[in-house]
Parts: sequence; C-alpha cells; structure tokens
Amino acid sequence: MENFNVYPVLEQEIKSTWQVISDKRILSIWNEVVEEAIKHDFLKPGSIPQLMSTNRLKHAAAFCSRHGAVDGIRSCVVLSDALFLLDDDFIRDTMCHEMGHAVCPVKAGHGLAWYIMAMMIGSKWGYTPSPTLSEEGTLSFVKALATLRANKSARKQQNNLEITQKETKQ
Repeated sequence: MENFNVYPVLEQEIKSTWQVISDKRILSIWNEVVEEAIKHDFLKPGSIPQLMSTNRLKHAAAFCSRHGAVDGIRSCVVLSDALFLLDDDFIRDTMCHEMGHAVCPVKAGHGLAWYIMAMMIGSKWGYTPSPTLSEEGTLSFVKALATLRANKSARKQQNNLEITQKETKQ
C-alpha cells in the first residue's frame, strides 16, 4: 500500500509519544467540530478520527495522520501539547483545519476540496481556512511552546534538586 502521509518521518519519530486526550475543555471543542463535520455529512459516527496529543511537535500546531489509525478509525488528529495553553478559538480553528484533512481524499493537501470542507466545518465560528498559521497565530503558538519547555525545564530542575537533597540526607 502506498504511503500518502505528508509527515512520514515526523510521524515515526513522535508516534510513540502520542497520548489519548482526556482534557475536558479540549474534548468539548473537538466534539463541537465533530458535530459540524457530521452535520455536513462529511463524517459518519463510526468514522470519527481519533484525537491524540504529543509533546514532540515543534514545527506544527497539529497534523492529520492517515496511518495512525487506531481501532479501525481511518485517521488521527494529533495536537501539540502547546495548544492546550491557547484560547478556545485558536484550538477550534486548528481542529477545523485538521478535520478538513481528515474528511478529504488523501491527496487533497491544502487544495480546493480541503478548503471547502474546512470552511464548511468551521463556518459556524467564522473560521477561514489557511494552509499556514497567521503571523499572530505563529507567535501565540511559539510562546505556548516556549512556556511548555520552560515548565518542563523547571520541573526537571526541581526533581534534580529533590534527588540531591534526599541523597544529602542519607
């Protein structure tokens, strides 16, 4: 079978870090997007893409994977953990963008079919599809990514300090 995945190397590198999302706010937004896709007859209830997250996405807010399918679901939408720090509109726009990929033919890319489907899915919220983030969106995402990295670094330093203190006491 031919591999049409746009990010095969990226996906192989981070697939082991994918996690099912349990955050209620994120799932609520996802359910709204899914409902719109079903309403427009782009999805059937049994073909809803799996929603996953990863802390390994550095150059994209999210992507749609055709080969990350789990339990027979035809695709996965994988979000960067940094998105969790952004507002609901940013997250929803990102999900509409990726849902457009999930419901399009595999080779559609950012072509007309993707544009129309993403626009229809996001029309309820005034979403205008774009193949890339705006300058403002890129800045917001980079700031969120930097915050995540800083928090991870601070937690690591705190853990190292606690280990050192325990070793010193012994």
